[in-house]
Amino acid sequence: MTRLRSVFDSDQPVIDFKTHQVFQYRDYVHHNLSPKRANLDLEVLSHMFSKAIEWGCEIQHPSKSIVGKIPIDDRDRYVTDDELACLLEACNALLKVYIPLKMATGKDKSMLLKIKLSDITEKGLSFPKREKTKGKKGGKASFLPFEYEGQSTGLKEIIDKIMIWRTRWLKVQCFYLFASSTGQPLVNSNGETSNFDAQWQRAMSKAIKETDLTERFQERDLRAKTASDVESAEHAAKLLQHHSTATTNRVYRRKPEIVIPFQRLNSPTI
Repeated sequence: MTRLRSVFDSDQPVIDFKTHQVFQYRDYVHHNLSPKRANLDLEVLSHMFSKAIEWGCEIQHPSKSIVGKIPIDDRDRYVTDDELACLLEACNALLKVYIPLKMATGKDKSMLLKIKLSDITEKGLSFPKREKTKGKKGGKASFLPFEYEGQSTGLKEIIDKIMIWRTRWLKVQCFYLFASSTGQPLVNSNGETSNFDAQWQRAMSKAIKETDLTERFQERDLRAKTASDVESAEHAAKLLQHHSTATTNRVYRRKPEIVIPFQRLNSPTI
């Protein structure tokens, strides 16, 4: 809404809004910011006009089924074990305890940085329903246990190391699992994570400079690595809290598939 208000005249009557304005705005954001932002803003605009019609405004919807989204290729970067090891060499104390939790849970950054101490019980770690699926069918809250069928899942050991980091790092107590030294959460009410992002970029630059890592990767690529490395798409979908395996397979299962070559029996010798 902030971007929309900075461009469109708030005094313009909704009945005067034309389709070409939507096209112009979409293309401007696409070329000057990013295609993803253009598509997100297009969704907001479309929803606004749908609500206007619902509330009795007699207009022709200026964008629905007319203005299409910018095509965006699915990201396919797969992070190898060696690349991840290089990054861990260059990480600060926060990232050294954050990354193992990221890999174990497969959750997105905002969910991990919003974990509260109250989400950790004697039996495991709870995650709420994902923001994207709230109010929609599909998608559930999830619980990751410390033990399964009498065996440790390794999650408790990861949490214990994070708690040791908190004891050494925090100067002020905080009910978030991850926080700044002054007890401030690393994600604000708008979902922004600038403090964490800066630490990630510094670690990545250091890894490129001082280790064998040659190609940068993003924090979100670790979510895809977890989804790619687990044995089945069904398990990956549950970790990522997807309603089905369709999105998991299309976007997150990036590891090259091993295919056994065809062997013709009794083939003639050349």
